[in-house]
Amino acid sequence: MGNHLSAKARAILDFIARTQAERGAPPTLREIGRRFGIRSTNGVRYYIDRLELEGLIRRRPGAARGAIPEAPTAPGLAILGQIAAGDPVLSEEQIEGRLDLERLERGSPDFALRVRGDSMKGAGILDGDMVLVRQDPTPRDGEIVVALIGDESTVKRFYRRGERVVLQPENTDFDPIVVTESSPQLRILGKVVGVYRETV
Repeated sequence: MGNHLSAKARAILDFIARTQAERGAPPTLREIGRRFGIRSTNGVRYYIDRLELEGLIRRRPGAARGAIPEAPTAPGLAILGQIAAGDPVLSEEQIEGRLDLERLERGSPDFALRVRGDSMKGAGILDGDMVLVRQDPTPRDGEIVVALIGDESTVKRFYRRGERVVLQPENTDFDPIVVTESSPQLRILGKVVGVYRETV
């Protein structure tokens, strides 16, 4: 499904999913148009219609932010891509699958990210695991968060130290990431409320 989509349609789908994950609401048609240089909302609707026909999004009729990146035929939690549990890396957010919500027992997550690296292994988060993330921009000290530093994302334990934020790994092979006023913009996309590990 969706294998024959154009590059622009795929990019629009990625933008919808990323916006949904970062702020809890999908972009408006005008926001999509500005992002991709599409002058009319009818032009945007053409791509939205294609994505909906492919079952890649679902729209709420009459809603201003009408494009929702959810596959109606595959209910579950969107896996939006990979997150670094090591040094921060450029986040590659795109829906790569869905988790069956009936198999989740903890928390009320909004999305999932697959972990790369082992900087959080002391917290039981291993390479290849999926962290379940609840959107929350105001974590408490000691909570494990998904952080965006400029365009780079990572999962670490959060601590505020005066004017600085320390993102602490759970592996002595890795150094803490210290975010100061001179650092790229820090955004907390959410806190980790669970870990999902597939076993053979």
